[in-house]
Amino acid sequence: MASFGTKWRHEYTQINSGKFTGTLERAHTRSLQLGRLGWSPGLLIRGDIPEKSVTFAASSIKNVHPVFSNHPVKSSE
Repeated sequence: MASFGTKWRHEYTQINSGKFTGTLERAHTRSLQLGRLGWSPGLLIRGDIPEKSVTFAASSIKNVHPVFSNHPVKSSE
């Protein structure tokens, strides 16, 4: 999983005990990188993305809000 993003620099630290398992689905073109990741147990991910890039992350867990460019996405409700 650490090598998924082209030109990304990430450091992964497992923060919960237990055997690591993970899944990765991805699509990659010249100008767009998409991926769907899943892992267990918890990870702390730190690092950088390529300059002028934007990230979007959303969790499939209930009551966890999506994040856009490191800022929570607010509901319009």
